[in-house]
Amino acid sequence: MNKKVMALAVAGAFVMPAAAFAQASNVQVFGTMYMEYSYSHQGAKVPAAVGGPSLGDLVNTDLLQTPGSEIGIKGEEALGGGNAVWFQCASTADIRGAGTGGGIQGFCGRNSAIGLKGSWGNAFAGNWDSPLKADIGAARIVSDTGIWGAGPMLFGNSSSFNDNGSSFAWSRRQNNSISYHSPVWSGFQVKAMFSTPSSTVGNTTNASGGKPRLYSLSARYSNGPLMLTAGYEQHTNFAPAGAASTAQTGGALAGVNTVYTGSDSAFQLGGTYQIGPVKAG
Repeated sequence: MNKKVMALAVAGAFVMPAAAFAQASNVQVFGTMYMEYSYSHQGAKVPAAVGGPSLGDLVNTDLLQTPGSEIGIKGEEALGGGNAVWFQCASTADIRGAGTGGGIQGFCGRNSAIGLKGSWGNAFAGNWDSPLKADIGAARIVSDTGIWGAGPMLFGNSSSFNDNGSSFAWSRRQNNSISYHSPVWSGFQVKAMFSTPSSTVGNTTNASGGKPRLYSLSARYSNGPLMLTAGYEQHTNFAPAGAASTAQTGGALAGVNTVYTGSDSAFQLGGTYQIGPVKAG
């Protein structure tokens, strides 16, 4: 009997501090698991010339996908005066077993950052969804990724990108970025982001994209069943590797070489309206 009491006392000595730590701790483990089975009927190969001979059919395919699956940790520490410092590290969780490292691809490869927030807003740096992507997603009623995802079909691609990687992709989680999200004022919020050219800071030629930067802005208004968004994004100096310079041929700038910067811009307007279980976007 005494041995049982002693065992319970020892167990309690370990459990009570753990429980107290859990109550005081503000670090959380979170995750999302999603599985998708897709089948694609790809049809006939496109002839090299109109009216040319048939090239047969492409091979149909089926596959498992896990778009959006992630696992991560996040935490927050109050600093007083309504301010807090926070962090998040989210990683892809490939539950098919197809990824590297036992199914987890890129530690902190999804929305991950460290920041400071308060009544004035939220400022942070790391790897995060651009404001354009966030508000594209808010106004979309279909999946972003996967074989039928709006990201690859409508916006070039949807993934994490570094510096000037994949300039044609507009649904991007941007590495090396600094962001600010305002407070919500009567349903209205603005977001801003710019990226740093940290991996190419020593390069100045257009062969490496110069010093590429992303600038992204968005605004969102939510009021009951109505939500409206607007966004703008610019990819500056996103020149493809090895892009050639061109020479001016006339005027005062004759013979002066100019560099193609590969800069592009995107605009988007969106909205949704909810009526009971029905959502239109």
